[in-house]
This record gives sequence, C-alpha cells and structure tokens, in this order.
Amino acid sequence: IASNPMGSYSTDQSTALQATTGGRTTDDEYQRTMGAFFSFFWLMRLGLDGPDSFSFGLDEEWTPRCPPANPAMHSDEVKRRLAFRQNADWSAMHQLLEDAGIMKRMAVASEAHHDPERTLAMLSLTAYHDIMKVQ
Repeated sequence: IASNPMGSYSTDQSTALQATTGGRTTDDEYQRTMGAFFSFFWLMRLGLDGPDSFSFGLDEEWTPRCPPANPAMHSDEVKRRLAFRQNADWSAMHQLLEDAGIMKRMAVASEAHHDPERTLAMLSLTAYHDIMKVQ
C-alpha cells in the first residue's frame, strides 16, 4: 500500500518513519488506526466471536483464534490473553455501546442491532482522527 485515499499514511520507507505532530511515526499511526478499527469491529460482535477475536486475534485465514486448550503449556502472553478473555467485563463494554446509542440490545445478544448513523460516525471519527497530525 503506497497510501490511503487521503494520502495520510505510507509504507514507503522514506516517509514511514517521519514523525507526526503527535510524535509517532506515520507507520505507527497507521497501525494504531487499524487496531482501533479491529477493536471497534470486535466490540460490535460481542454476542458472536468478538471476545475471542479481541483477546486472541485472527489467524492467517482471518478467522478468530480460539482459546488454547491447555494454557498451562503456553507462554505468559497466552496466559495473559486467556485471563483477559475470562475476566473482561464484556457486558460493561456492550453497555458502553448501548449508552452511546451505537448498539440496541435485543432479547438474544447475538441478535443485537446497531444504529447505522452512529456506527458510521464512529468509523468516520476513527478514520480521520489522525489526519491533522500528519505534516
């Protein structure tokens, strides 16, 4: 990717390490923005595969990774991810989206509906929040 449509980010090594007004490189800002998109997407899917994706990420096929069968045999990172998956207050996160008017609770969590205008507003804010940092 040479640049996004706004020309804000670049994987060109001559510009990827340039600092933004926030002090981070454009490459760092791009990675943070993509992470924010994924985080929001996974929060919108809390009734489905969101908690596993949020905690363990995706595999090479872009499917959610599952919790390991035996965490005692894995690294400290996996143990921390599993602890996060088990201890995160997922209902409070969903409540935050409800309070913001982004999600509307239904009788079954997997049937929750989103407000298209508020969802678009959140995605738009995520997309352009760093534009003013690029010099």
